[in-house]
Amino acid sequence: MRVATKLGLDVALKDVQAAITCGRSFVGSKVAVLGYCFGGTLAWLSATRLNPVAAVCYYGGGIVEHAGEVPHCAVMLHVGARDPHIPSSKIETIQRFNPDLPLFLYNA
Repeated sequence: MRVATKLGLDVALKDVQAAITCGRSFVGSKVAVLGYCFGGTLAWLSATRLNPVAAVCYYGGGIVEHAGEVPHCAVMLHVGARDPHIPSSKIETIQRFNPDLPLFLYNA
């Protein structure tokens, strides 16, 4: 987490955009983003700020700070109901901003 904090979201998103661009050069226009934890937050921000065709976010604890940003592609969220880093209040906030977004809550 220290490295992620030091790196910051903006720098990390530049790497994600570079990966999307590189992937497109190999496979064409259909590149999706998937991430866990810090990567889950990056996947969310990729969906709202970059240009993937889809994003899947696992345990993106930082998503709540950006829940009001609008995704420009298909997005799916996966969260553990007992995750101490993502309390139910954060999950409810994400759902309030994005009521139609598929959010899978696991007893984990």
